[in-house]
Amino acid sequence: MKTTNCILCGAQSNLVLENKVMGKYSAQYYQCSNCALLFALNPTWLNEAYNSAIAKTDTGIVVRNINNVVLINDILKKWYLADSTVLDYGGGTGLFVRMLRDVGYDAVWYDKYSDPILCRGFEWDGSDVDVLLNFEVFEHYDNPLESISELFKISSDLIVSTELYSDGSTLKEKDWWYYQFETGQHISFYSKETMEFIAKKFNVNYYYIYGLHWFTKKKINPISIKLFNYVHRFSITKKKWVKNLNYSNCLVDMEMLSSSLTQNNYN
Repeated sequence: MKTTNCILCGAQSNLVLENKVMGKYSAQYYQCSNCALLFALNPTWLNEAYNSAIAKTDTGIVVRNINNVVLINDILKKWYLADSTVLDYGGGTGLFVRMLRDVGYDAVWYDKYSDPILCRGFEWDGSDVDVLLNFEVFEHYDNPLESISELFKISSDLIVSTELYSDGSTLKEKDWWYYQFETGQHISFYSKETMEFIAKKFNVNYYYIYGLHWFTKKKINPISIKLFNYVHRFSITKKKWVKNLNYSNCLVDMEMLSSSLTQNNYN
C-alpha cells in the first residue's frame, strides 16, 4: 500500500482513491490514519485550476450566501456582542460582507485571489477580529496546517463551511459532487474526526451548528447547540431563499456545467 505523511498532522496516510482531475491530471488521494484528513498529493494542476477564482460549477454561490446570512445573524446575536468585528476571509466578490453590513454588523473582507466588487471600502486592515468566517475555503488548502494556523492568529473564533466526507472514516463514492474533479480546486476533505483534531490542536472547542463548523474559546452548553440546530431545521420563522435544493435549478445547473467541463476536458 502506498503511503505518505499527512499534510495536516504528519501521521502516516494511505492511498485510498485515484481519479483524473480536469480530464488530464492523474490525482492520488490519501487518507490520514490519525486525523482522517483526505487530501490530494502534490496537486500540480492548481495554477490552471485557478484561471478563475470562482469555479464555473459553483452555481450555489448566491443561494449559499443568502441562506447563511440568516444563520450567521442568529449565531452572532445569540453568542456575540453587538459590536463584534467580523472578517469574511476568502470573501470572493464581497457579497456576504455587504449583506452582513446591510443588517448592521461591522464586517470586513479579505481574499487573496478576488476583488471586492460588492463591498469596496470595507477591506480588512490586518488587525485581529472577534469572528473569522471561512466559507467554502478549507477544501482549497494545499497546506491546511499552515493556512489554518494563519486563521487562528487573526481570531480564536472561526466559523467554517465545508462539506464533510464522513462522520467517521468511510469515504464517499467517486461520484460525490464535492470532489469537483472537473475543476480541480477541491483538494482537501475533512471528516468530523478532522475537525475535532483541529480544535484540540489549537486549544478551542468545536461545535457543529446547522451545517457550519464553529471553533471557539467559548464553552457552550450542548443542549443550547441542539436547540439552535432544531429551531433552524424545523422553524417556519427561519426563512430561506431556497428551502429545498431538489426543487431548484441550482443542483441541476451544477451537474450540467460539470458534465460540460468533463466533455471539454476529455476532447
